[in-house]
Amino acid sequence: SVRKLCFEAEENMTSNWETVAIFVSSTFNDMQAERDLLIKQVFHALRTWCEARNLRLVEADLRWGITEKDAIYNKNIVRKCLERIDACRPFFLCFLGQRRGWVPHNEDVSEATLLAFPGLEKYVGLASMTELEILHALINPFHEHNKSNESESQAFFYCRDESYLSNLPAKPALLRHLYTNEGIRDASERDLHDQELRRWKEKVLPETGRPVYFYQASWDIH
Repeated sequence: SVRKLCFEAEENMTSNWETVAIFVSSTFNDMQAERDLLIKQVFHALRTWCEARNLRLVEADLRWGITEKDAIYNKNIVRKCLERIDACRPFFLCFLGQRRGWVPHNEDVSEATLLAFPGLEKYVGLASMTELEILHALINPFHEHNKSNESESQAFFYCRDESYLSNLPAKPALLRHLYTNEGIRDASERDLHDQELRRWKEKVLPETGRPVYFYQASWDIH
């Protein structure tokens, strides 16, 4: 039938297409604007560019991909993130602001995750989720078959300058906790988070040899 012929022609046309997946790494709540800009504008334009070249663009935005069951019962947040990085290699974008973010501890990581990623265990409780993602993506992949130069070829880092903090509204007062480490009550732990975040920006990222860009943001009070 005509319908069958059209379907087969369309299938043949799309069979030569290649999928390009991009992993976006960052803390979540304080990077909503950057992620929304990427999805609605940057990736929208990039998708058009890709389609003209028989490429399907897929962005890995884990804001919508992790369930409550994964987080609470299966302890699979870390595993899902690392698996998605593997699926997106070698494309990795990372955004760092003024907040270090969640540091997974032993009770947050399943035994299955540690078995699947044997190099992970020594970092549990010491590195934030974003830092774990950077480590696995290009510095020290947590399983042997991903230790290749290809893993490093398309990684880019974007660090947000802290100048926008001076324009944050005074109310609600907890707003600064969203964008900084100030929500951590213990002073010594808060200092540790600030120091580690600074170390990653100033030392660890430049040592990867991949591009590190610094950008400014402004707070829109309207």
